[in-house]
Amino acid sequence: IVFLVREPVFVVRSIITDRRRKNQTMSAGQIWRECREAQNIISAAFEYSHRELMVTYENLTTDVESEMKRVAEYLGISYEKCLTNPTTLGLEMIVRTASREEKGVFKQSPDWRTNLTPREIRVISLFQKLAPTLYKLRGQNFVSYATLLQKLQQPERVAV
Repeated sequence: IVFLVREPVFVVRSIITDRRRKNQTMSAGQIWRECREAQNIISAAFEYSHRELMVTYENLTTDVESEMKRVAEYLGISYEKCLTNPTTLGLEMIVRTASREEKGVFKQSPDWRTNLTPREIRVISLFQKLAPTLYKLRGQNFVSYATLLQKLQQPERVAV
């Protein structure tokens, strides 16, 4: 398994902008659910990080070729240049939740709030503030993205 992990607020931002391009407005509840799903992925990645390859979105977009060579090596396949662009069955494509229509890999905005409405920002910010406590009350493990990144940088890890 190869996990691609990204800071949850940026995942949610991508989903919101994708829906907006489709002329769909997300309710506060829908945004909250997407925040929860993005956070659940980080918690799962933390749990499996000792035995699976982890690729961070930040590393992937900073050095696509090196990261994809690492993925190819891990999977036991030969590296080919086509691995550096998003494809479906070898055909270039625009990633569905990309913040802009571009076929190549591009770096995200430095601020997750970019192009979001005040309501969307409030919902995401509230989730960020309450999530650690809500997860604890439910007996679930809450792992921040920063904590996951720290674990991935430990020397015994395969992933960076």
